[in-house]
Amino acid sequence: MKSLFFLFIFLIHSSFYGQTANEDSLKEVIKKYTKAIELNPKDARAYFKRGLSKMRLKDNEGSIEDYNHAIRLNPGYDTAYNAMGYSKHLLKNYAGAVKDYTKAIELNPAFYAAYSNRGFSKYFLKDYKGAIEDYSKVIEFSRKSAGAYYYRGINKYWLNDYKGAMEDYTKVIELYPNDGLAHLNKGNCKFKLGDTEGACIDWKKADELGQKTAKEVLSKYCK
Repeated sequence: MKSLFFLFIFLIHSSFYGQTANEDSLKEVIKKYTKAIELNPKDARAYFKRGLSKMRLKDNEGSIEDYNHAIRLNPGYDTAYNAMGYSKHLLKNYAGAVKDYTKAIELNPAFYAAYSNRGFSKYFLKDYKGAIEDYSKVIEFSRKSAGAYYYRGINKYWLNDYKGAMEDYTKVIELYPNDGLAHLNKGNCKFKLGDTEGACIDWKKADELGQKTAKEVLSKYCK
């Protein structure tokens, strides 16, 4: 089973990108929207859609240029700011990404994906406290957002809040009992809290669910 860690990011970041398409079809889509822009240079949506296709072709610089065009035409285009933030994140411009996500949230305070994406970029900036605030906001929108609990747990762990992280991983497991990485990380938290016996129970479950690194800690710390 794929870890929820990766599943959550895919779902959030692909929520407005559409289904997977091959390179040739994406190039055709770009041609389609280029033609639309030629016919109507003030078509903000066409710039936005072309930007999404460029991003999926890993032309992140080109996608940012299109998003900026869309925003100039429609200053309230919250999804364009969110998409531009993601392209900047892919270019490792995490501070720029945070700025764009923040603008998207200012325009649409209920834009939960922007909170999640901003939390992800804050994590890369080692702003763990800020990331926790963003993932907590996502949880306010959806108490069953397992991915938000998961990422919040990761950030709590880096702040040495092992009890808080363990609580978040426990919630993930309630929602996705077969997520091996959540069991592994919950065990890591218990180990940090001095509960080696409890950690071994979680690591054993992680091992049963196919987490290879669980074998290493089991052999090292568990009888």
